[in-house]
Amino acid sequence: MTWKQKGIKHDAKHGQLRLSKGWNLKDGRSDFILAEYETRPDVEVENIQQVRAVWNGDE
Repeated sequence: MTWKQKGIKHDAKHGQLRLSKGWNLKDGRSDFILAEYETRPDVEVENIQQVRAVWNGDE
Protein backbone atom coordinates (compact mmCIF):
# COMPACT_ATOMS: atom_id res chain seq x y z
CA MET A 1 0.00 0.00 0.00
CA THR A 2 1.38 3.41 -0.89
CA TRP A 3 0.52 6.86 0.49
CA LYS A 4 1.26 10.09 -1.34
CA GLN A 5 2.27 13.34 0.38
CA LYS A 6 -1.31 14.58 0.90
CA GLY A 7 -2.22 11.47 2.92
CA ILE A 8 0.74 11.72 5.33
CA LYS A 9 1.03 13.76 8.53
CA HIS A 10 4.45 13.66 10.23
CA ASP A 11 4.91 13.90 14.01
CA ALA A 12 8.70 14.21 14.33
CA LYS A 13 8.57 14.70 18.09
CA HIS A 14 7.11 11.22 18.63
CA GLY A 15 8.56 9.48 15.56
CA GLN A 16 5.16 8.72 14.07
CA LEU A 17 3.36 9.01 10.77
CA ARG A 18 -0.40 9.38 10.51
CA LEU A 19 -1.49 7.74 7.28
CA SER A 20 -4.93 8.58 5.98
CA LYS A 21 -7.19 5.77 4.79
CA GLY A 22 -8.77 6.28 1.39
CA TRP A 23 -12.21 7.87 1.30
CA ASN A 24 -13.74 4.50 0.43
CA LEU A 25 -12.23 2.81 3.55
CA LYS A 26 -12.98 5.43 6.19
CA ASP A 27 -15.59 4.89 8.92
CA GLY A 28 -15.26 8.51 10.04
CA ARG A 29 -13.20 11.65 9.58
CA SER A 30 -10.59 10.59 12.16
CA ASP A 31 -10.05 7.11 10.68
CA PHE A 32 -6.31 6.67 9.99
CA ILE A 33 -3.33 4.36 10.48
CA LEU A 34 -0.64 5.38 12.98
CA ALA A 35 2.83 4.10 12.09
CA GLU A 36 6.01 4.45 14.15
CA TYR A 37 9.47 4.55 12.60
CA GLU A 38 13.09 4.37 13.73
CA THR A 39 16.13 5.91 12.08
CA ARG A 40 19.80 6.19 12.81
CA PRO A 41 20.73 9.09 15.12
CA ASP A 42 22.45 10.93 12.25
CA VAL A 43 19.34 10.84 9.99
CA GLU A 44 16.75 13.62 10.02
CA VAL A 45 13.31 12.86 8.59
CA GLU A 46 11.74 15.78 6.72
CA ASN A 47 9.78 16.48 3.55
CA ILE A 48 8.21 13.02 3.31
CA GLN A 49 6.85 12.55 -0.19
CA GLN A 50 5.75 8.92 -0.18
CA VAL A 51 5.26 6.06 2.29
CA ARG A 52 5.02 2.43 1.26
CA ALA A 53 3.89 -0.34 3.60
CA VAL A 54 4.80 -3.90 2.67
CA TRP A 55 3.44 -7.01 4.42
CA ASN A 56 6.17 -9.59 4.97
CA GLY A 57 3.91 -12.27 6.42
CA ASP A 58 4.59 -11.47 10.09
CA GLU A 59 4.42 -7.70 10.47
